[in-house]
Amino acid sequence: MSEPDAPATPTVLIVDDNARNLQVLANILRDRDFRVATARNGDMALRFLSRGKPDLILLDIMMPGMDGYALCRRIQQDPETADIPVLFISALTETDDKLRGFAAGGRDYITKPFQREEVHARVSVHLRLKQAQESLKSVNDQLGRANAAKDKLLSIISHDLRGPIGGLRNSLESMAANPERFAPDTRRRMMEDLLKSVDGAYEMLEKLLCWANSQRGRIQCSPEYVPVEYALNHCLRWIGASAAEKSIRTVSEV
Repeated sequence: MSEPDAPATPTVLIVDDNARNLQVLANILRDRDFRVATARNGDMALRFLSRGKPDLILLDIMMPGMDGYALCRRIQQDPETADIPVLFISALTETDDKLRGFAAGGRDYITKPFQREEVHARVSVHLRLKQAQESLKSVNDQLGRANAAKDKLLSIISHDLRGPIGGLRNSLESMAANPERFAPDTRRRMMEDLLKSVDGAYEMLEKLLCWANSQRGRIQCSPEYVPVEYALNHCLRWIGASAAEKSIRTVSEV
Protein backbone atom coordinates (compact mmCIF):
# COMPACT_ATOMS: atom_id res chain seq x y z
CA MET A 1 0.00 0.00 0.00
CA SER A 2 1.42 3.39 -1.00
CA GLU A 3 1.94 6.04 1.63
CA PRO A 4 -0.29 9.16 1.45
CA ASP A 5 1.32 12.23 -0.07
CA ALA A 6 2.91 14.52 2.49
CA PRO A 7 1.30 17.96 2.74
CA ALA A 8 3.08 20.63 0.71
CA THR A 9 5.29 23.04 2.64
CA PRO A 10 3.46 26.39 2.90
CA THR A 11 4.99 29.37 1.11
CA VAL A 12 4.93 32.80 2.77
CA LEU A 13 5.58 35.98 0.77
CA ILE A 14 7.08 38.83 2.83
CA VAL A 15 6.70 42.32 1.36
CA ASP A 16 8.79 45.00 3.09
CA ASP A 17 11.16 47.72 1.89
CA ASN A 18 13.40 47.18 4.92
CA ALA A 19 16.07 44.55 4.28
CA ARG A 20 16.55 43.95 8.01
CA ASN A 21 12.85 43.21 8.53
CA LEU A 22 12.90 40.80 5.60
CA GLN A 23 15.87 38.93 7.03
CA VAL A 24 14.44 38.68 10.56
CA LEU A 25 11.01 37.47 9.41
CA ALA A 26 12.51 35.04 6.91
CA ASN A 27 14.70 33.47 9.60
CA ILE A 28 11.77 33.18 12.01
CA LEU A 29 9.64 31.42 9.38
CA ARG A 30 12.40 29.14 8.16
CA ASP A 31 12.81 27.92 11.74
CA ARG A 32 9.42 26.26 11.23
CA ASP A 33 10.38 24.99 7.77
CA PHE A 34 8.20 27.44 5.86
CA ARG A 35 9.23 28.32 2.34
CA VAL A 36 9.89 32.06 2.14
CA ALA A 37 9.76 34.51 -0.78
CA THR A 38 10.51 38.23 -0.43
CA ALA A 39 9.65 41.44 -2.26
CA ARG A 40 10.98 44.94 -1.55
CA ASN A 41 7.94 46.86 -2.84
CA GLY A 42 4.42 46.51 -4.19
CA ASP A 43 5.42 46.19 -7.85
CA MET A 44 7.81 43.33 -7.07
CA ALA A 45 5.09 41.63 -5.05
CA LEU A 46 2.59 41.87 -7.92
CA ARG A 47 5.14 40.43 -10.34
CA PHE A 48 5.68 37.52 -7.97
CA LEU A 49 1.91 36.94 -7.66
CA SER A 50 1.56 36.92 -11.44
CA ARG A 51 3.84 33.85 -11.53
CA GLY A 52 2.52 31.89 -8.55
CA LYS A 53 0.38 31.97 -5.41
CA PRO A 54 1.86 31.91 -1.92
CA ASP A 55 -0.18 30.46 0.91
CA LEU A 56 0.05 33.64 3.00
CA ILE A 57 1.39 37.20 2.67
CA LEU A 58 3.11 39.29 5.35
CA LEU A 59 2.75 42.89 4.19
CA ASP A 60 4.40 46.03 5.49
CA ILE A 61 2.21 49.14 5.58
CA MET A 62 4.68 52.01 5.27
CA MET A 63 6.43 51.52 1.91
CA PRO A 64 7.47 54.09 -0.72
CA GLY A 65 5.25 54.29 -3.77
CA MET A 66 2.44 51.77 -3.32
CA ASP A 67 1.82 51.40 0.41
CA GLY A 68 0.54 48.24 2.08
CA TYR A 69 -3.09 49.32 2.08
CA ALA A 70 -3.10 49.93 -1.68
CA LEU A 71 -1.30 46.65 -2.40
CA CYS A 72 -3.71 44.72 -0.20
CA ARG A 73 -6.67 46.16 -2.10
CA ARG A 74 -5.05 45.12 -5.40
CA ILE A 75 -4.58 41.60 -4.07
CA GLN A 76 -8.18 41.37 -2.84
CA GLN A 77 -9.63 42.69 -6.11
CA ASP A 78 -7.94 40.00 -8.19
CA PRO A 79 -10.00 36.76 -8.17
CA GLU A 80 -6.78 34.76 -8.54
CA THR A 81 -5.29 36.10 -5.29
CA ALA A 82 -8.33 37.21 -3.27
CA ASP A 83 -8.27 34.07 -1.12
CA ILE A 84 -4.66 34.57 0.07
CA PRO A 85 -4.59 35.68 3.73
CA VAL A 86 -2.79 39.02 4.19
CA LEU A 87 -1.27 39.84 7.58
CA PHE A 88 -0.01 43.39 8.00
CA ILE A 89 3.35 43.99 9.66
CA SER A 90 3.77 47.43 11.14
CA ALA A 91 4.83 49.44 14.16
CA LEU A 92 1.52 51.27 13.95
CA THR A 93 -0.66 50.40 16.92
CA GLU A 94 -3.48 52.94 16.69
CA THR A 95 -6.97 51.52 16.35
CA ASP A 96 -7.68 53.63 13.25
CA ASP A 97 -4.64 52.15 11.51
CA LYS A 98 -5.79 48.62 12.27
CA LEU A 99 -9.33 49.33 11.12
CA ARG A 100 -7.97 50.78 7.87
CA GLY A 101 -5.97 47.60 7.37
CA PHE A 102 -9.00 45.38 7.94
CA ALA A 103 -11.05 47.54 5.57
CA ALA A 104 -8.38 47.01 2.88
CA GLY A 105 -8.77 43.23 3.26
CA GLY A 106 -6.12 42.35 5.86
CA ARG A 107 -6.84 39.39 8.13
CA ASP A 108 -4.57 40.25 11.07
CA TYR A 109 -1.63 42.30 12.36
CA ILE A 110 1.90 41.44 13.46
CA THR A 111 3.53 44.32 15.29
CA LYS A 112 7.14 45.43 15.28
CA PRO A 113 9.51 44.60 16.91
CA PHE A 114 8.80 40.99 15.98
CA GLN A 115 8.26 38.32 18.62
CA ARG A 116 9.14 34.87 17.34
CA GLU A 117 6.26 33.14 19.15
CA GLU A 118 3.71 35.69 17.96
CA VAL A 119 4.83 35.37 14.34
CA HIS A 120 4.68 31.58 14.49
CA ALA A 121 1.27 31.59 16.18
CA ARG A 122 -0.44 34.09 13.86
CA VAL A 123 0.96 32.63 10.67
CA SER A 124 0.07 29.07 11.73
CA VAL A 125 -3.48 30.01 12.74
CA HIS A 126 -4.24 31.75 9.44
CA LEU A 127 -2.72 28.94 7.41
CA ARG A 128 -4.94 26.44 9.24
CA LEU A 129 -7.97 28.67 8.64
CA LYS A 130 -7.14 28.85 4.93
CA GLN A 131 -6.77 25.07 4.77
CA ALA A 132 -10.12 24.62 6.51
CA GLN A 133 -11.80 27.05 4.10
CA GLU A 134 -10.34 25.21 1.11
CA SER A 135 -11.57 21.89 2.51
CA LEU A 136 -15.03 23.34 3.05
CA LYS A 137 -15.08 24.73 -0.48
CA SER A 138 -14.08 21.32 -1.85
CA VAL A 139 -16.91 19.66 0.09
CA ASN A 140 -19.39 22.28 -1.13
CA ASP A 141 -18.24 21.75 -4.72
CA GLN A 142 -18.72 18.00 -4.35
CA LEU A 143 -22.20 18.53 -2.90
CA GLY A 144 -23.04 20.86 -5.77
CA ARG A 145 -21.97 18.27 -8.33
CA ALA A 146 -23.89 15.56 -6.47
CA ASN A 147 -27.06 17.67 -6.41
CA ALA A 148 -26.70 18.46 -10.10
CA ALA A 149 -26.29 14.75 -10.89
CA LYS A 150 -29.31 13.92 -8.72
CA ASP A 151 -31.46 16.55 -10.45
CA LYS A 152 -30.40 15.28 -13.87
CA LEU A 153 -31.10 11.69 -12.86
CA LEU A 154 -34.56 12.55 -11.55
CA SER A 155 -35.32 14.43 -14.76
CA ILE A 156 -34.30 11.41 -16.86
CA ILE A 157 -36.30 9.03 -14.68
CA SER A 158 -39.45 11.15 -14.81
CA HIS A 159 -39.14 11.45 -18.59
CA ASP A 160 -38.52 7.75 -19.18
CA LEU A 161 -41.26 6.58 -16.82
CA ARG A 162 -43.85 9.01 -18.17
CA GLY A 163 -43.95 7.20 -21.52
CA PRO A 164 -44.70 3.64 -20.42
CA ILE A 165 -46.94 4.68 -17.55
CA GLY A 166 -48.85 7.11 -19.76
CA GLY A 167 -49.30 4.46 -22.44
CA LEU A 168 -50.42 1.93 -19.83
CA ARG A 169 -52.99 4.35 -18.44
CA ASN A 170 -54.40 5.28 -21.86
CA SER A 171 -54.70 1.67 -22.95
CA LEU A 172 -56.39 0.59 -19.74
CA GLU A 173 -58.82 3.54 -19.91
CA SER A 174 -59.74 2.61 -23.47
CA MET A 175 -60.23 -1.05 -22.60
CA ALA A 176 -62.27 -0.22 -19.51
CA ALA A 177 -64.48 2.32 -21.28
CA ASN A 178 -65.21 0.24 -24.37
CA PRO A 179 -64.38 -3.43 -23.72
CA GLU A 180 -66.73 -4.60 -26.46
CA ARG A 181 -64.67 -2.83 -29.14
CA PHE A 182 -61.71 -5.16 -28.73
CA ALA A 183 -61.63 -8.64 -30.15
CA PRO A 184 -59.97 -11.34 -28.03
CA ASP A 185 -56.85 -11.36 -30.21
CA THR A 186 -56.57 -7.58 -30.01
CA ARG A 187 -56.98 -7.63 -26.25
CA ARG A 188 -54.30 -10.29 -25.98
CA ARG A 189 -51.83 -8.24 -28.04
CA MET A 190 -52.62 -5.13 -26.02
CA MET A 191 -52.12 -6.99 -22.76
CA GLU A 192 -48.79 -8.32 -24.01
CA ASP A 193 -47.71 -4.79 -24.92
CA LEU A 194 -48.87 -3.48 -21.56
CA LEU A 195 -46.97 -6.23 -19.78
CA LYS A 196 -43.80 -5.25 -21.67
CA SER A 197 -44.30 -1.64 -20.63
CA VAL A 198 -44.76 -2.61 -16.99
CA ASP A 199 -41.71 -4.88 -17.15
CA GLY A 200 -39.65 -2.04 -18.60
CA ALA A 201 -40.74 0.42 -15.91
CA TYR A 202 -40.08 -2.17 -13.23
CA GLU A 203 -36.63 -2.86 -14.65
CA MET A 204 -35.81 0.84 -14.58
CA LEU A 205 -36.84 1.10 -10.94
CA GLU A 206 -34.75 -1.96 -10.09
CA LYS A 207 -31.72 -0.42 -11.77
CA LEU A 208 -32.33 2.84 -9.96
CA LEU A 209 -32.41 1.01 -6.63
CA CYS A 210 -29.22 -0.84 -7.60
CA TRP A 211 -27.53 2.46 -8.48
CA ALA A 212 -28.62 4.04 -5.18
CA ASN A 213 -27.22 1.10 -3.23
CA SER A 214 -23.94 1.31 -5.15
CA GLN A 215 -23.65 4.99 -4.23
CA ARG A 216 -24.00 4.02 -0.57
CA GLY A 217 -21.33 1.35 -0.86
CA ARG A 218 -23.80 -1.48 -0.34
CA ILE A 219 -22.95 -3.30 -3.57
CA GLN A 220 -19.65 -4.90 -4.46
CA CYS A 221 -18.65 -4.21 -8.04
CA SER A 222 -17.90 -7.43 -9.98
CA PRO A 223 -17.07 -6.48 -13.60
CA GLU A 224 -17.63 -9.12 -16.24
CA TYR A 225 -17.48 -9.34 -20.02
CA VAL A 226 -20.80 -8.83 -21.82
CA PRO A 227 -21.21 -9.32 -25.60
CA VAL A 228 -21.82 -5.94 -27.22
CA GLU A 229 -24.60 -7.36 -29.39
CA TYR A 230 -26.47 -8.66 -26.34
CA ALA A 231 -26.25 -5.32 -24.56
CA LEU A 232 -27.27 -3.37 -27.67
CA ASN A 233 -30.25 -5.58 -28.44
CA HIS A 234 -31.39 -5.25 -24.85
CA CYS A 235 -31.30 -1.46 -25.20
CA LEU A 236 -33.17 -1.60 -28.50
CA ARG A 237 -35.92 -3.70 -26.93
CA TRP A 238 -36.13 -1.13 -24.14
CA ILE A 239 -36.68 1.79 -26.52
CA GLY A 240 -38.53 -0.16 -29.20
CA ALA A 241 -42.08 0.74 -28.17
CA SER A 242 -41.28 4.40 -27.72
CA ALA A 243 -39.51 4.53 -31.08
CA ALA A 244 -42.40 2.82 -32.84
CA GLU A 245 -44.88 5.35 -31.45
CA LYS A 246 -42.79 8.11 -33.06
CA SER A 247 -42.38 6.22 -36.35
CA ILE A 248 -38.67 5.76 -35.72
CA ARG A 249 -37.05 2.62 -37.10
CA THR A 250 -34.09 1.26 -35.12
CA VAL A 251 -31.42 -0.82 -36.88
CA SER A 252 -28.62 -2.81 -35.23
CA GLU A 253 -25.44 -3.51 -37.21
CA VAL A 254 -22.97 -5.23 -34.89
